[in-house]
Amino acid sequence: GAIEQDADIVAFIYRAEYYGLTEHPDGIDTAGLGELILAKHRHGALGTVKLRFIQRLAKFANYDTFANPVFDRGEFQDGLRPNADFMNQPTVTVQSKMNEEPSNAPGGADESPF
Repeated sequence: GAIEQDADIVAFIYRAEYYGLTEHPDGIDTAGLGELILAKHRHGALGTVKLRFIQRLAKFANYDTFANPVFDRGEFQDGLRPNADFMNQPTVTVQSKMNEEPSNAPGGADESPF
């Protein structure tokens, strides 16, 4: 009974940057690079998947579609800007419907006592 004998999948997450390595053997910079290593997959292929690691969010994302360093820094692109006027809008307070008497409540004016 070792756990890897019973498991269908054994996977590891590896970040060379964490260990102070600055360049991947493929020549890729390791800053923001993570790897998901599938060491065992009972019903599928083995391999390594490159992932983008976003440290400030402690999040892994698709490597190819999320590799924009401008987006990683939280800056906006393509002319999009945050709504700076958001906090200056008037507020509206709406009372909860829980405070209203239900229309079919017992003892209502429409209800016959007998």
